[in-house]
Amino acid sequence: MAEARTNEATVKRLVGGKGVSIEEVITGDNGQEFKSFFTVWLGDGHGLNVGDRARFYGQLSAKRTEKEGRVYFDMQLSRGQVVSEVVRAPQQQDANAAPWETTQPGQEWQS
Repeated sequence: MAEARTNEATVKRLVGGKGVSIEEVITGDNGQEFKSFFTVWLGDGHGLNVGDRARFYGQLSAKRTEKEGRVYFDMQLSRGQVVSEVVRAPQQQDANAAPWETTQPGQEWQS
C-alpha cells in the first residue's frame, strides 16, 4: 500500500464511529476545480464533526466499482491521522427546533 497525504479537506459525513468521508478540492492553474473524495479511518474518539477542515494522512487503497456503465474508484485512507490543526465548523442549530419544555411533578402537560 502507498502512503498518501491530502491537502486541506472538508469532513462531509461521519462513517460510523471510526471514520469520516472527506472532500478535497484542488484548483488547477486555469482556475478549474477538481474534487476528490476519500473515506478516512481514524479510529474511535476522533472528535471530528461535519464541516471541520484538516489535512489527513494514511495508507491509500482503492476499490474499483462499475455502476450504470461508469467506472468509479472508492478511495480510502486506513490507519488515518489528522496531520494539521483542525479548523472547526461553526455549530449550527435547527431554526425549527422548539425549546425543551418540562412540567412540574403532578402538573399536566399542555400544548
